[in-house]
Amino acid sequence: MTARLSVHVARLGVAGQPLVQDLSLDVPGGTVHTLMGASWSGKSSLLAAICGTAAPAVHFEGSVTLDGQRVDGWSTRRRRIGILFQDDLLFAHMTVRENLLFAAPAGARATRERAVQEALRDLELPGFADA
Repeated sequence: MTARLSVHVARLGVAGQPLVQDLSLDVPGGTVHTLMGASWSGKSSLLAAICGTAAPAVHFEGSVTLDGQRVDGWSTRRRRIGILFQDDLLFAHMTVRENLLFAAPAGARATRERAVQEALRDLELPGFADA
């Protein structure tokens, strides 16, 4: 199931420096979007605010909703919003399967393995588990 993400930024700043004001985004589920801008324009801070991983120096005034439910007060884990960065952040000494298992929620090994296999199928990469 894919959720619609809506973000409204009244103000976003870092250490007192304003970066983004009056921005609204509506991202339909199952779509891919790119956020581009100059260095120090607030891209990473905005994404961190959406995901709930913003550093204490980031000041965010606005709202983040999934399917109309406000989630900006939720923990990062509960939001289940992720970011795909342009640079990979994988453990080079681990296989694709091991990297995915590392990121998978805690639970029974068999359940986690099924989730990894499903993710690889969804991404049309089933043959890459051991790469």
